[in-house]
Amino acid sequence: MAGAPAIAVLAAFCLGSLAIATLALSQARQSRADLEALRARLERIEGQPSETALSAASPEAVRENAEEGQDPDFFEQLAEAIEAGNAGVERENGTSSPRRDGFAGGRRRFGQVPLLFTGDPEQRLAAARRMNENAPQPLQFLAARTLLELAPEEGIARMQELIADAGADRRSQRVAAAAVEALAGTDAPEIERQLYALAEGESRLLRRAAARGLESRGDPEPMRRLVEELSLELASPDGGVRGRTAQELGRTGSAVAVQSLLGLVDDRNSEVRLRAAEALGRTGAEAAIPELTRMLDDPVAQVRDTAARSLDTIRNPRPERMTRFVPPGP
Repeated sequence: MAGAPAIAVLAAFCLGSLAIATLALSQARQSRADLEALRARLERIEGQPSETALSAASPEAVRENAEEGQDPDFFEQLAEAIEAGNAGVERENGTSSPRRDGFAGGRRRFGQVPLLFTGDPEQRLAAARRMNENAPQPLQFLAARTLLELAPEEGIARMQELIADAGADRRSQRVAAAAVEALAGTDAPEIERQLYALAEGESRLLRRAAARGLESRGDPEPMRRLVEELSLELASPDGGVRGRTAQELGRTGSAVAVQSLLGLVDDRNSEVRLRAAEALGRTGAEAAIPELTRMLDDPVAQVRDTAARSLDTIRNPRPERMTRFVPPGP
């Protein structure tokens, strides 16, 4: 497998937030558990010590070896963090060969990252403060998450900087979207006004993040408007457009999207049906269970398998996915 920075493997996006002191700790524990499971999986495949297997993991290996039942978002963002680390190492070394230079260069460049997750609070706080603007944005986000947990005012300020720095590229917008959702669970000054402004902006990623944040704070209207807008594209005669729209609806993670997705379960295009089954699982809504159950009889095996996984996701949700963007209380 291609070499990659050992410490960049820890760069998982723990999206969303409950009350800072409780959910941040819960997500950190689950992220460590997911990484341990991946270490064990890679060790079984590669026949080498788990730390070595993990430090040598390529983004492709992370994606391929994520076990069923684990959070797909966690592993996708983990793979992106590895890619970001490789890109930074290539720039630093003037080479396009992460296999040759990635691991050693990554250890020099990102040696402080493990301290964001381990050690006493003072060590973690110091590591977060050292993570400066020269680090890739996914790693800056991790530092901001640690600050949000241990020094909330500093964390809020860093998250706001990441939102303000969002460019036209998808990676910086994904980081900004993660920051929006993290702030939505806090009492940051003016956050509600900012969420409403972002919910009306041009970036669909930021609009989705803001709508999720506002939905978690008790206002589903921005999410309804976003879902209505996306649903217009389901009328396209192009199966590719309908499939991509189903994915976008699933990424809202909202029960509001279920009704639109149910219209795709009998689509003539099997790829669209597959995307609809996958998206229904991502909403976590029990209202999707009857149609997903019916999809277990789909003539295409891959659709049946996806429907089964989505049913399992809904019926056996991980606590983090049930409460990730929902504040404490009924």
